[in-house]
Amino acid sequence: MADPQHLEWLLEGAAAWNKRRESVKFVPDLSEANLSEAELRGANLSGAYLYGANLAGADLSGTNCSGADLAYANITGARLLGADFSDADLSGIDFTGVDLAEVNFQGANLAGAQPPSMMLHPYHTPPKHLLGPVDYTKIITIERDKRFGKPCIRGMRITVGDVLQYFASGMSEEEILNDFPYLTHEDILACFAFAAAQERRALPIRTSS
Repeated sequence: MADPQHLEWLLEGAAAWNKRRESVKFVPDLSEANLSEAELRGANLSGAYLYGANLAGADLSGTNCSGADLAYANITGARLLGADFSDADLSGIDFTGVDLAEVNFQGANLAGAQPPSMMLHPYHTPPKHLLGPVDYTKIITIERDKRFGKPCIRGMRITVGDVLQYFASGMSEEEILNDFPYLTHEDILACFAFAAAQERRALPIRTSS
């Protein structure tokens, strides 16, 4: 839960908040806070905990959210023009319908983010530990008019799902490459890397009482 004091400070306005962050050393804890429709334009939220926060309709234009934890936050209808999400945890967020113009996703964790094309956003370079031996962003492509927008390999009509299904049916990599000679070993690795990045989510662990 959010720190009530931090939430009160933030709602005083971005200018007062930024000034306080410069004079007082603290790590903002705004996790699960209700910031719906909040005016946060230009706020310094770097390194803040915003896990599961409700940011629906909030104005985050020009905010500095670098290194922040926004996993599973609700940003429906939020305004993000020019926001900096570099190195932030954005896993599980649904960006569908949100204008992402000039948003910086450099190094952000977008595992499980929706739509899947977020993983290939032009302003997103995945963290190195998510790439594995192959940079899947150079191999996996998503085109709206090809295979219903599913992630494909190098612009071809064969999808990541197709390759994974072949493995699930018991085919070996050698058999797949023989059947599809236009595929390479790096293509196969890229499929696994993309799938792993999509599924790597920080889900809460429920314990029995």
